[in-house]
Amino acid sequence: MKSNGDFCSAFNVNARLKCSMQQLRGRMENNAALKLVGRGTHLSYEVIGAPDKQLLELRQDGIRFIFHFSKPTDMVFSIGLMRLLAILAMVDGLYDIRLDAIYSYVIDALARHYPIYELEGRESRIIRRLSKEVEALTFANSRLAHDIYGAIQAKNELAGELDACKEFCAKVMDAMARRDKDAPASIGRAFGIDAELVGRVSAIVRGGK
Repeated sequence: MKSNGDFCSAFNVNARLKCSMQQLRGRMENNAALKLVGRGTHLSYEVIGAPDKQLLELRQDGIRFIFHFSKPTDMVFSIGLMRLLAILAMVDGLYDIRLDAIYSYVIDALARHYPIYELEGRESRIIRRLSKEVEALTFANSRLAHDIYGAIQAKNELAGELDACKEFCAKVMDAMARRDKDAPASIGRAFGIDAELVGRVSAIVRGGK
């Protein structure tokens, strides 16, 4: 798209920062090609020496590389992608990076430079089908990761509820034990609960299961 009289495009990467912004800034200071131009909720860097303005944004939940250019060409896109990959290599270890979006950028860059993608025939059909299968697999992996994350959250919530129930049962049993040495029998009589069930729950609570 146009911006300030020239063209502008951007690469967006799904990523989660694993360290503090201060540690991230310390890593980036080792690169003389980047100039810090903004900090706060995220860090902004300008690429020094680029023929047109290029801006890098490092956020808690993602990485964004913005590049301007006077004329849209395949080379501009490819150079921008190479710079993005170099940046990802630089922050490797500080971010958990999801590469699903990167795959489509790389496929697009290759398609711009290899004429086989423009040919009609068996090879072209195979490549297009493979590209679609890669996109489908990427989508499936993303959905699977989302489902796994949801299952982990549900498991953690259930564990918290079980811990609350165990704590409640333990306090009731402790209170009854102070009144009667045979607490399981007392609980059974007071609440009409089978003594075997009371004993089973008591074993779970005392055993930390």
